[in-house]
Amino acid sequence: MKTLSNTFLRIAAFALLSAQLPISKAVFLNDASELTSSASFDFIVVGSGPGGAVVASRLSQNPRNSVLLIEAGPSDEGVVEIRAPGLSFSVPGIPLRYEWNTTTVPVPSLNGRSVPFRRGHVLGGGSSINGMLYTRGASGVYDRWARITGDDGWRWDSIQGYLRKNERWTFPNGGRNVTGEYDPLVHGLSGAVSVSLGNEADYLLDNLGLESVALQAEFAFNPDMNSGNTIGLGFMPMTIENGERSSAVNGYLNATVRERPNLTILVNTYVTRVLPDRRRSRSIDQVEIGSRETRNILRTIRARNEIILAAGAVGTPQILLNSGIGDKRDLESLGIPVVLDLPDVGKNFVDHASTQLTYARTTEGTTPPIDREAALQEWHTSKLGPFSDRGAKSHQLLFTRVANDSPIWSEHSDPAAGPNVPHIELLPADINFPVFSIFPALIVVSQPRSTGTIGIRSSSPFDEPLVNPAYLSEKVDLDIYAEAIRMGKRYFSTPGFAAILGEPQFPDPDILPREDWETALRSRVGSGIHGVGGAVMSPRGSNKGVLDPDLKVKGLKGLRVVDASAIPHIPDGHTMVPVYVLSERASDLIAREWSRCLPESQFQGDGQRRRCNDPGRSQ
Repeated sequence: MKTLSNTFLRIAAFALLSAQLPISKAVFLNDASELTSSASFDFIVVGSGPGGAVVASRLSQNPRNSVLLIEAGPSDEGVVEIRAPGLSFSVPGIPLRYEWNTTTVPVPSLNGRSVPFRRGHVLGGGSSINGMLYTRGASGVYDRWARITGDDGWRWDSIQGYLRKNERWTFPNGGRNVTGEYDPLVHGLSGAVSVSLGNEADYLLDNLGLESVALQAEFAFNPDMNSGNTIGLGFMPMTIENGERSSAVNGYLNATVRERPNLTILVNTYVTRVLPDRRRSRSIDQVEIGSRETRNILRTIRARNEIILAAGAVGTPQILLNSGIGDKRDLESLGIPVVLDLPDVGKNFVDHASTQLTYARTTEGTTPPIDREAALQEWHTSKLGPFSDRGAKSHQLLFTRVANDSPIWSEHSDPAAGPNVPHIELLPADINFPVFSIFPALIVVSQPRSTGTIGIRSSSPFDEPLVNPAYLSEKVDLDIYAEAIRMGKRYFSTPGFAAILGEPQFPDPDILPREDWETALRSRVGSGIHGVGGAVMSPRGSNKGVLDPDLKVKGLKGLRVVDASAIPHIPDGHTMVPVYVLSERASDLIAREWSRCLPESQFQGDGQRRRCNDPGRSQ
């Protein structure tokens, strides 16, 4: 009894001491100068979007891993323009300081025009500033990734656990009845990112879209476009919960995650290069950071295990090239010492080109402008009203394929990833800006063949990157665009749409001579903001590509890429979910490889038993 009594006394004393000790939390730093000069970490993650936030969060689940997450932009804390979904589509919208304000080079195939290319420059990356559309994409896209890389782990059937690990389905907080607008069996219920359907009811464009599907056999209703079959008209899930944006920050860097003392989040910090181990030139173990304002290098930070680049489809190739990892001839021409001759860095960059399929408005089609102050007050008070929704006054998407008997296919092979993958996306929208208007739709070629590049201007890592998406440089993309416009005209030909649409205000391939139509289209097309590639995966041992299927940079140790630049074939829809999925699997692969051994229950991917085998990186 005495032994038992002493045990209880020890437990009570420990509990009392624990209650008096401060609770350790993640370290949040606003400047790199707040790090000690000798600071080092097991893992350093560069970029906090849907790639980096996921990896940092998952790796820090293991308390034995020390993780540093670096974001070039500021915190998203308290930024109403980010939190309120509808403010993304208002004027003014998200402040420019939360974007990189990147512009493409003059694109020859756009009549020499440069166009804006939006990139998130804030904690959460693109997930903090994007349009919040949560589309997984067609199953055929992921199966194409598997064929390209030789890794069946990227197949649609193989990634189902990661899809559910990412998604937490919620209902609109306004109580709108969404029965029939989604399939409950398709969605995850306990994942990291909140997903819901639109809050506001009875949008005119939604009602007329259903009429168009009912009256025209060409178009079918899709009960859930996240089932792996994206073709048809469906209601679009969005990353919104209770009237607020659900970003990578809410999902993966939330208050619960920030209780982890082994996670450090560093914002306002610009990574210039990754550097090799002084003893082993093919082993990368440091990140270099600098000041964009003074254009000076500030310091380096060492990673004991791995560096994970997640700076996006533009930022990651830029960092690799600045680091001397790329085409030897290009690097030497800029005076950059070559660390590794890897010619495909910056190549295979693809983005969706988009344009407006616009009509004049009739009196019946005119919608009253939103009272910004009243809507903002309603959002602050109840998280309801116009700013609790996406702001485009439509909840639908239409995905279609060019018909199998189209004359296009006598001249071109099909650029789509498979027979269930759409060529065209039509996004209904009713947006009135002072400088331009979208009514009733954006239209996108969703499986383009045109391929561009990401490059650098000089040996200075502070210069802006050279972004050339090469939109419409392949004739098949132009031919599909012509079919896309014809499809849009048919979709909007019903009596309901006829009552609200006036004269068309887009270049019509059935009216203009082909050369004039092409010139007009090239003058209107802009970025779909869905850039992928630049550091693509390829089979292990292949001399093509940049990454092995496990996302390690070919020919180097200690360096992986986990973001949209790794994607070897562009998704047919929006790119946020594919990057989330890629990052969830990457986190699994990294944790599996290192010997820190998360519990089996924390692996929800393919369900196979993991073996702990430390690769033996020098400590």
